[in-house]
Amino acid sequence: MRKRVLLLSSILICTLNLSSGQERVKEKMKSGWSFGFFPVFGYDTNTGTKYGGILKLFDYGDGTIYPRYDQAFNLEISRTTKGQGVNQLTYDSRTLIPRFRIMAEASYLTEKTLDFYGFNGYNAYYGKEYTGRGDPSYISPLFYKMERELLKLRFEIIGKIKGDNLKWFGGFEYMNNRLDTVDVSNLNKGKESEDLLPYTGGGLYGRYVGWGLIQPDQADGGQTGVLKAGAKYDTRDNEANAMKGL
Repeated sequence: MRKRVLLLSSILICTLNLSSGQERVKEKMKSGWSFGFFPVFGYDTNTGTKYGGILKLFDYGDGTIYPRYDQAFNLEISRTTKGQGVNQLTYDSRTLIPRFRIMAEASYLTEKTLDFYGFNGYNAYYGKEYTGRGDPSYISPLFYKMERELLKLRFEIIGKIKGDNLKWFGGFEYMNNRLDTVDVSNLNKGKESEDLLPYTGGGLYGRYVGWGLIQPDQADGGQTGVLKAGAKYDTRDNEANAMKGL
């Protein structure tokens, strides 16, 4: 089966500027709150129709640090008819705690066809014959796929060491993964007989579990906590769209 992917993108940007600042002549500066909304729509032959939206909120304060913002929220909620979805909220603030930058995230992702090529990164063997219809070794287009449900919580605080360029940071991440092989019967719902995806036998992930490369007590996922600390050097003139800097 040749994979047919049709992605229909429609972007509607609605901008509301609650500005009390004065008009600028050379460049339109922003102050107060602004928002942008982006509808999400697409179609994939495996995961179905995708629908949802992305909402971005920006607080530019009195506009003195524009194009930087005082705080920002980013919310994405999208889903497909076969159960894949994104539920993500991020927060970025320079004013919540004076003199510190706070970044936080709460995400819940349901991925029905997540890539899994084995261990060892780019050194892992990839056999295209397993996913190519007509090849004697063909198994399924889903051979290198797996399912994952991921709950992620992240918090980071950034402070200055010297000036605006050299900074320290610290924080933590918590991740709760639930792993499984691809539910082929779910992805085949509503398909014509000639478009049905063949059973993968668990795909490469199922084989890794069967071979003992992934231990049984880890095969269904687990919880991970990560503490972070370090320093960063940043000389970009504009974080969102840098023209110069490192």
